[in-house]
Amino acid sequence: MLQRVKRSEQGTVVIFGASGYIGRHIIQALLRSDDFKIKIISRRPTAKHEGIYKSKNLEFYKSDLLNPQLLKGCLKPDCTVINLAYSWNGGEATNVQMAKNLIKECKNNGIKRLVQCSTAAVVGRASEDLVTEETPCRPATTYGITKLKIEKVISEESKSHFDVGVLRPTSVFGPKGEPLKKLAGDMMGGSRARNYLKSCLFGARRMNLVSITNVVDAILFLAMHKNDLNGQKFIVSDDDSPANNFADVEGVLMKKLNIKKYSVPKIPIPLGLLGLLLRAMGRNNTNPRCNYSSEKLKKLGFVPQVVFEDALDEYANWYLTSLR
Repeated sequence: MLQRVKRSEQGTVVIFGASGYIGRHIIQALLRSDDFKIKIISRRPTAKHEGIYKSKNLEFYKSDLLNPQLLKGCLKPDCTVINLAYSWNGGEATNVQMAKNLIKECKNNGIKRLVQCSTAAVVGRASEDLVTEETPCRPATTYGITKLKIEKVISEESKSHFDVGVLRPTSVFGPKGEPLKKLAGDMMGGSRARNYLKSCLFGARRMNLVSITNVVDAILFLAMHKNDLNGQKFIVSDDDSPANNFADVEGVLMKKLNIKKYSVPKIPIPLGLLGLLLRAMGRNNTNPRCNYSSEKLKKLGFVPQVVFEDALDEYANWYLTSLR
């Protein structure tokens, strides 16, 4: 739930990368309040985008994090910046340069705080069953490696200039989101035998999903927090729910989508063997028992508003409706 503050105290919220899944939900959350002036920075703002979000408190700016000249005028002193920007086709060098250009502009304009949306994927192949912000990072994918480098660049180059908080969400899911879409699609139209084998293989594996609502609330919680965050990293996940595993998620989807249970009892694969298979498949997280802890964020005062089981129910209902 977004805490209410006086606009004179909070100033302006500037969002980079707002056209993505998380960004769209952040805008909707901010627009439910009249307390914020919102600037959306986009390379290609269109009349269509502007028509979606009609509000006197919202402004669109055409800019590009790869072109420092176009960034001039986007930021103002004491504003709060939320950075969600990531170029999926740009590679490591491009994304790191985007972060450097943003930091330079933040320095030049004396912003108040930058909230960087990173990912729990920066942890990579952790041997621990419970991952915290102190767990050593060993990412095995380009995405995880790049996001970790962006974190380091922001941490090093923002010191003594402006406050920074970094959020590391696990796998973000919700209506219209990508996680669970393939699983649900395979269950509806894929091979029954293949789905059964997948269920045997991944049944006990932790899914590490997190509701889009809880992610958005966590980002805005850090953006509006009254005390300095001092570059700290925070994980947000729904892993405190025992149901956040493949078997339970599959079971809920099967029930909601009216899919019959498997007639043959499932034969679970030992988790140790599954870990070896995940490594052979090149997965970033190869520990099927792995949970990500949000305790640090909760100790700061964050209270998740959505229970995992309810978010999963909402997703299943949305998916069923989308098929009609």
